[in-house]
Amino acid sequence: HEGVVQNIQGKGTFVMDKGNELMQRQLETRIRESLAEASRGAKAAGIPLDALDRMLEEEYRKK
Repeated sequence: HEGVVQNIQGKGTFVMDKGNELMQRQLETRIRESLAEASRGAKAAGIPLDALDRMLEEEYRKK
């Protein structure tokens, strides 16, 4: 198989096909754009990087 390896919790590890790989890249691009916007906002608000990192981790870990 050729493609991106994806781990799905409770199901195993799978190789994503080319179509899914494209969707994954597009999603990653949108996430990077959102992170860039959040980073600019944090800088403008005087929020230090370590605080922004904690905020991101808190959001990521929410269920």
